[in-house]
Amino acid sequence: MYDGLSINASRWAIAHNYHRHRQNIHFQALFESGIVCGLGIHLIEPPELAESEYRQSRCWIEIQPGIAIDNQGNPIILDIGPDREKRTFPVEVSPPEYGSATVYIVLSFVEPTSERPTSEQEKVKDTLQEQFRVDQLTSPPDEHQVEICRIKIKRVEDNLLEGSSGKQENLGISLPKNTLFPQFNELDLSHRRPVRLAPNKVIKIGVLVNQGHSDNSSDLPLYQNLKALSACLSSLYPEMRCHVESVTEDKIQDSKASAYDLLCLDFVYFLNSDQKKVLLPLSGLENNQDEKVRFRLMEIGRRLGNYIDAGGRVLLDTALETVTNSVQGVILTELFCGSKLMTWSKLKAEEHPILREPFIFGAPPIASEELLKVSNGEQFIWISGALSATWRGASEMKREDIRAAQELGINLLQLVWRQRQITYLGKDLTDVKQN
Repeated sequence: MYDGLSINASRWAIAHNYHRHRQNIHFQALFESGIVCGLGIHLIEPPELAESEYRQSRCWIEIQPGIAIDNQGNPIILDIGPDREKRTFPVEVSPPEYGSATVYIVLSFVEPTSERPTSEQEKVKDTLQEQFRVDQLTSPPDEHQVEICRIKIKRVEDNLLEGSSGKQENLGISLPKNTLFPQFNELDLSHRRPVRLAPNKVIKIGVLVNQGHSDNSSDLPLYQNLKALSACLSSLYPEMRCHVESVTEDKIQDSKASAYDLLCLDFVYFLNSDQKKVLLPLSGLENNQDEKVRFRLMEIGRRLGNYIDAGGRVLLDTALETVTNSVQGVILTELFCGSKLMTWSKLKAEEHPILREPFIFGAPPIASEELLKVSNGEQFIWISGALSATWRGASEMKREDIRAAQELGINLLQLVWRQRQITYLGKDLTDVKQN
C-alpha cells in the first residue's frame, strides 16, 4: 500500500481474499471442525406454500440459527434473517422396504457471492448474505461437512396414512424419549461435535488384518482396544488425537504404509488360520507347530520389511499364555529383526520416556515384568497380558487400575509421536514432497 494507490474491484478482491485466507489459517490452527453454538433441530408443520406431495408424506424440520466451523476454517453461519425457508425443509429419504437406514443431516460452507448492482437501490445493499448448504445423506458425512443431526429410519405399518393432514407424525419421526439413546424414527443429536481446540499432536495407527477380512476388522479385540484408548484422549490428554484404521497385509508393502506412525499386530489373530472370533489357544506349542509359527512370522516380517527399513514402528500384542520360550525367540528373530528388548525394570532404571511422559510410573499397572518391552531404538514395542484389554475397562477391574493402564497407553502413543516428529524434522523436505 502507498499513497495515491487507486482501489478498484480487482485490488479490493485481492485484499479481501488475503484476509479471509489468514482467517481460515487462524481457525484451522486453533480449532477442530464442529458446532460453535445453536443449530438445533425443530420439528415443524409443513409450510402452507409447500407442494401437496411434500405436505402429505414428509416430515418437516427447521434448523435453528447458529454457527459452525468446517475443517478448512470456514465459518458456517445461519442467522435470524428473513430467509427462514432456507433453514426449513422436509426429510426426503424414505424408509427402506426392509431393515433400516440412517439419514445424516449435514451443513456445508458455500462461498458468498455478490453480483454487480444493476440499479441505485441495489447499490445501497452492499452487504453479503452468508451462504450455506444443507444435505441429507445416507452415508457418513465427509470431512468438510458438519453433522447436526441423524435419524435412523425404519418403516412401520402406519408410516404413511391415507388422507392424513400432513403433520410430522406421518413418518413417525419425533423427538427422542431418551436423549442419550435415541430409537428408530427419532431425532439423534448425540453425535453432534462441538468445536474444540485443535490438538498439536496427531498420531495415525494401522491395525493389521488378514487379506479378505478387512470388513470384520471392528471385531478384532486389538482394534477395539485401540479405539477405546483413542476415545479417552480427549479427557486425559487433550493435546493429542489418535486415528485408528485397519490395514490389510498387502497394503503395508506400498508407499502408503509410511502414512502410519505405528502398525499393530494381534499375535493370536495372525496365527489363527480360519480367522474366527473365538481364537484357538496356542499354549504348549509342539515342535512342528513352532515351524508354522516361524513361517507365519517370517511372512509378516517380510511384508513389514520396507516399512521397518523406512523407520516405521511396530507394536505386537500377545497373551502371556501363548508365548513359550521358543515362540519368543521366533518373534525376536523374525519380526523384531533380532533387536534387544528392555523390560520394565530396565526401562525404569534408565528413566525411559515411556514411563515418564506425560505420566510418571513406578510400578506397572498390572503386576507383570513382561507387561511392556521396548527395543533400544524404540522401533519395536511388545505389550502382553491384559494391558490393551484394560483400555476398554473390564467390569471386574477397579477404576484406578483402568485409568493407570490408559495412562500407560498414552505414554506409549506419546513415545511414538515424539520419535516420528524427530525423524520427520531430520528429513529432506524435497524428498518428502516428491513422495
